[in-house]
Amino acid sequence: MDHFLKRRGAAPGAVAVAAGLTLGLAVGLTLPGGPATAQDAPANVDECLQKSFEAASRAKEKGLSEDAMAALEPILVKLEGECDSGNMAAAGATLKELDAKIEGS
Repeated sequence: MDHFLKRRGAAPGAVAVAAGLTLGLAVGLTLPGGPATAQDAPANVDECLQKSFEAASRAKEKGLSEDAMAALEPILVKLEGECDSGNMAAAGATLKELDAKIEGS
């Protein structure tokens, strides 16, 4: 997980800041369950990458086990690819999957 956060350019102190932002923005994140809709999908690449960073930060702050964190890495990599390629509909679905895994851990 640290690898993902560092790749996104997060400074060591940024994780704590991001966690605070994540707490404040948690209401705006997609809730698990149901198919992704256009409303669930990020509006653009920047928002998509920001949401992926927030999810990664939230997982780290939640104190998940190393195994649980390792299980999230492939989902984060998939999400990053969807964001970078501009596939916002797929990214919305992957964000739902990621949120469900984080909340279920």
